[in-house]
Amino acid sequence: MIHKMPRGLPHDVMADMSALFFDEEVCTDWFIRHHYPAGPVCPDCGADISNPQALQSFWQLSRFTCPGCGSQPRATKGTLLEGASITPRQLIIICWMIALAADLTTIASTVGVTTETIRSWRDRLTEVAQ
Repeated sequence: MIHKMPRGLPHDVMADMSALFFDEEVCTDWFIRHHYPAGPVCPDCGADISNPQALQSFWQLSRFTCPGCGSQPRATKGTLLEGASITPRQLIIICWMIALAADLTTIASTVGVTTETIRSWRDRLTEVAQ
């Protein structure tokens, strides 16, 4: 017996899935672990971050004081999110939707930014991929 897929299924899934399926904490954790596979280190000098307060700030993408060099960076330093006004969750959703060839307006409304912001991120991600 051949089962037919419902008409419009991919678009229905995209509409029903929405950004609610992406947990902020999970996305932030993935982003940090992707950029720091050996664990939390200072993006300036590479010193291990082990102080509980500094670790908490590191994982929350807040400024922390490095025990090695005394700088006060964020874990986003040197990453795509350095100085950005979007969260790891928003970036992951943008990447996911671009990969699925969603139109810029749909992506913008899903993550709560302007279409121009999505266009800028699309261009930036394309540049990084090359």
